[in-house]
Amino acid sequence: DEEDLGEDWGDSWLGDAMPHTASRRCTDVGWIFPGLLGISGLVYLHVFGVPHAKRDVMNRLADFRGELCGVGPNEGKPFLFFCLVEGRLDVEHMQCREYCPIGSGSSFKCGVREEGGTVWKELPDYPTTQVAGLVCDPQSRDLSHQMDDGRKGKLSDISASVMRMAVTAWEPVAVAALIGLILAVLFLIFLKRCASSLIWCGMLLLSVGPLAYGVVALDCWYSHHLCQFLGTGLDSWQKLMVGIGCCTLGCLFACLLTRQAQDIELAISCIEWSLRCIAQVPSLALHPPSVLCWRLLVIWLLKDVCLNILSTLHEDIVTWKRSIDPLDVCVALYFVFMFFWIMQYIASYSYFVAMY
Repeated sequence: DEEDLGEDWGDSWLGDAMPHTASRRCTDVGWIFPGLLGISGLVYLHVFGVPHAKRDVMNRLADFRGELCGVGPNEGKPFLFFCLVEGRLDVEHMQCREYCPIGSGSSFKCGVREEGGTVWKELPDYPTTQVAGLVCDPQSRDLSHQMDDGRKGKLSDISASVMRMAVTAWEPVAVAALIGLILAVLFLIFLKRCASSLIWCGMLLLSVGPLAYGVVALDCWYSHHLCQFLGTGLDSWQKLMVGIGCCTLGCLFACLLTRQAQDIELAISCIEWSLRCIAQVPSLALHPPSVLCWRLLVIWLLKDVCLNILSTLHEDIVTWKRSIDPLDVCVALYFVFMFFWIMQYIASYSYFVAMY
């Protein structure tokens, strides 16, 4: 570990020169002005807003009139509710209300379709549970299935649920990301000490795992033993096919291990040398987290612009309105182009620092 990498690589590193003697020049001077112009456009969208943006459509559901729950005419009524008409849910005349009923002792004025049009009647409530602050979900399994069948294909339900959960559960997501970063560092340390054993064990598991599961499946098919490890619902021919498929996959990996052993050892050697390089240049260990922080900073600065742009397309694609505005599409394409351009700039800067 104390061996100097420079002595092995000599003057071939970074071309024919060392970092302090290499000749450098700026290659992208002509792109400075277009880059600044593009970033100024993002600043404009951040400060003055995105045309036609309507963020509420992304985390709220709409009643049968198309009006969002919790805002506008439905202010103070955040929950989407389905009235119970003659024992069945009316999934076409959903309405917004202040709270989700927990029993059947109350009533609610619902719009019921009749021959002369929509008639408003007081109908009894039923036990419900509010889900994600969006909808009153029936506690009855039969009514819940009716609601699911009636809302099938409504992409707005999925979009609003994901957005609402992301807003309310960002703390666990941040903690999970931090834990993942710590585990990655620990894995790097562990890999440095036993890279060969770790990689060979992983490769062996790719062979032994499918073979073992295939043997269990074939034993279950032939003698009806160990069937609890296969789960329920498999027919006899399905167990046979699973067994044959897993055994074939395991034998394939075993064949690859025996034929590619030299290449695997070469890959292990490259990993070990990379880890030795990181150990001798400690700043490289801090480089990936710093790049990640820069990327996260850019995402955090652009998140409002991104959500506003998504809300304009959400209004067209997810809801029942199918009139896509060309301006919305152009703004979205411009944002995507600039976002990847900035990320590519961070990546190129990262490569330069790593090479230097």
